This record gives sequence, structure tokens and C-alpha cells, in this order.
Amino acid sequence: MRGVFVYLPNIITFLRVVLTLVLLYVWFFGEWFVLESVRFLTVLILYSLAAVTDYLDGFFARYYNRVSTLGKWFDPIADKVLVLAVFVGFLFYPPIRLWWWMVALIAVREVWVIGLRVFNRTTYFSIASDQHAKVKTFLQMASQFLLILMLFVTAIVYDSTSFKEYLALESSRDALPAARTMTFEEVPFSVWEHYFSLTLGLPVTWAALYRHIPNILIFITTCVTVYSGILYTYKVIPYWKLGSQARRKTK
Repeated sequence: MRGVFVYLPNIITFLRVVLTLVLLYVWFFGEWFVLESVRFLTVLILYSLAAVTDYLDGFFARYYNRVSTLGKWFDPIADKVLVLAVFVGFLFYPPIRLWWWMVALIAVREVWVIGLRVFNRTTYFSIASDQHAKVKTFLQMASQFLLILMLFVTAIVYDSTSFKEYLALESSRDALPAARTMTFEEVPFSVWEHYFSLTLGLPVTWAALYRHIPNILIFITTCVTVYSGILYTYKVIPYWKLGSQARRKTK
């Protein structure tokens, strides 16, 4: 039993990667769900569990005093696998679409920081993550949770009788001939905007916020992510010269 607790932090970190893979499978290949709302509720639950493991592995590592070298490497990589997988998922799965350049900036930052950490190990220095990185990770996961929550709420609308009737009406009027048979991911932005405008009594321009709120949210996240990467880079630069001197001394 003691052996289980010894490796518990790393087991929890590995579980985060497994949950990420299951989440992506349900998200992209979950057509077998009868209702889209159930499908994306499952995605939301899986994501929440994966995000919680980011806290639990660190908590148990400190509680059992099992902060290992493997954990220091594996934990941030598992975080990046989760975050990047979900961001890339939003690039390819409507109705929420993110601007590709923001996802690209986030991905470049994460890969860059991993590269710096690998390089730091070769210079005999290990630079721990600071509060900026922790705020960045929290903001990334919080924004992703809200985006998946938006998908879930949108899926509830899609499953509703009133939306099905709306699609049937649009199809019968030839405004959108294929509307009756549209799957969740096939419904275009214009349909959602028009439907929300009708049901909520809002101008179409206000209903169009449905399209822009996700990108505004991720724009803020991208700014914080890039800023934390710049700070980390400046933080490790002084150690490069020290690391070079340390290598020369060992020769």
C-alpha cells in the first residue's frame, strides 16, 4: 500500500493524459451519443476531472514529500498536452471557432518553454515555474472550461424541440434547405445568431457576440501566456552564462 502512495502523484499526472485522450475521443468521435447535450456534458466532466488532477498531483507530492524529478518534468508536460489538445480541438470543431494565430502563439510559447527547461538541465540549472506561469495555467484552464461550457449550453439548445422546429421551418422556406438534417457541428454561425436573436429578442449584432466572446476570452489568455513566456525567458538568460562556465569547469 505504501508503494502506491509513493507513486500516487505521478499516477495522477498520468491519469490527466489519459483523461485528455478520452475527452478528445468523446468530443470528435462521440456520434453514438443519443443527445449532443449528454455528449458535451461528458466532455465537460472529463475536462473538469483532468483540470482537478493538476492540483491533486502537486498536493499529494507535497503531502507525502514525493516531489520527484520525473514529476517536475511530467506534470508541466501533462498540463501542456491537455491545454494544447483542447485549443487545437476548438480550431476544427464548430460552432465555436478560435482564431488560429492565437492558438499558434500559445503552442509556440509552450514548446519554447519546454525547450528552455531541457536546455537548463544541460547547463546544470533548473529554473522552477513562478507565479506568472501558475496564473497562466489557471487562466488557460478556466477559459477552456468556459468554452466547453458554452458548447454544452449550445448543445442543449440544439437538442431542444424549439430549435428543431426552427430548423424545420428554415428548411421548408428554402432559406436553408439542408437545415432539417444538420448535425450539431454542421449548423453555421449565421443560424445560431439568427435563432438567438429571435428567441432572446436581441438585435442580430448583439446575438453575434456568441461568435466573438470566445475569441475575446482567448485573446486575453494568449496575452498572459505570451507574457509569462517572455518573463521566463528573461529569468533564465543569466543562468546560461553560469551554465557555460560550469560546463567548462567539468571538462
